[in-house]
Amino acid sequence: MSDRAIRLLGVKADNSYDFKKTIQTSSAPTIITTTEATRLIDYMVDESVLWQMVRVERMDRATKWIRFLDITKGVLRRDVCGSYEDSGQITAEGKQLTARKHKVVIPICDDVLKDNLEGPALEEHILRMVAEQINNELEVIALMANLSGTYTNPDVDSSVLHWFDGWYEQMKTGNPISPTFPHCCLDWCHFGWMMRTLLTKYRKRQDLMRYFMAPDLAIDYADMIEARQTGLGDSIITGQTIARWRKTPIEEIPLLPVNLPNVCGGYEDGQAGTFMFLSRPENLVLGIQTEIEYERQRDGVNSQTFHIFRVGFDAMVQNVAATVLLDGLTTRNECCVPQSGY
Repeated sequence: MSDRAIRLLGVKADNSYDFKKTIQTSSAPTIITTTEATRLIDYMVDESVLWQMVRVERMDRATKWIRFLDITKGVLRRDVCGSYEDSGQITAEGKQLTARKHKVVIPICDDVLKDNLEGPALEEHILRMVAEQINNELEVIALMANLSGTYTNPDVDSSVLHWFDGWYEQMKTGNPISPTFPHCCLDWCHFGWMMRTLLTKYRKRQDLMRYFMAPDLAIDYADMIEARQTGLGDSIITGQTIARWRKTPIEEIPLLPVNLPNVCGGYEDGQAGTFMFLSRPENLVLGIQTEIEYERQRDGVNSQTFHIFRVGFDAMVQNVAATVLLDGLTTRNECCVPQSGY
């Protein structure tokens, strides 16, 4: 069992039967080991950039409460004899993860397995491809799910994408800010603006925070640095420097969209927009229900086998007040004229 799987499931490497899963087959239930049962979870977490960084909560049931504490209004009081000063207050806030069940049904015909170079190994190959696709879709859903139906993605079924509000919609209730014309493109001022928008208590450890953005915006950031006649500009070109603003690294999220309609005010209508956000990675919570169901059903009449996965998951921003969403940006290929020689 990999170290990642051990940390994810909280099991011991020398005892793979601490967590047993039941796989329902067409004939009878069978018990499999944790290594086999968690393969799909490993794919979902490790194959995606964002999911390798966020906090994963294992869910034994369909719901799980996540709580965090805050100390407000100060705790120091005067120590005066006979004085009954009010004590400091500790406030608790909780949010509930609700695992929404998703399923995948993949039919594989017998002819496909017989008439190919891989032979029976093709079945496992196909299942690996399915697992990777599940991972990609779930990250899009966690990031961009919206009840309003304003965002759609051709690679994700609309009924699933519009089932609940994901991280992007949740961060709109925290500290959303929007650029104004002519600062539609990524600019140096945006980074400081976002950091200053946070309460000081949330920006003590800026090295632990991240600026998350689409690769197109990361290219824009690199272009700004490359234009500088300094060693830093050369190192960005050669990839020897980690992109960061001051102490805070910049993370590229390939599945973050760049085709949103909400471009910053004052610019030409119809241009594609995107966003970036500032947060600690662990503030983004991904709940994965440990009861992953897999069913292999044989359809002998039609000479095919159905592979069925069912997985429950939810996505939550634990503390939206500790995030900043810069919404409505436009990439430079949309709003900036390339210089001569590009």
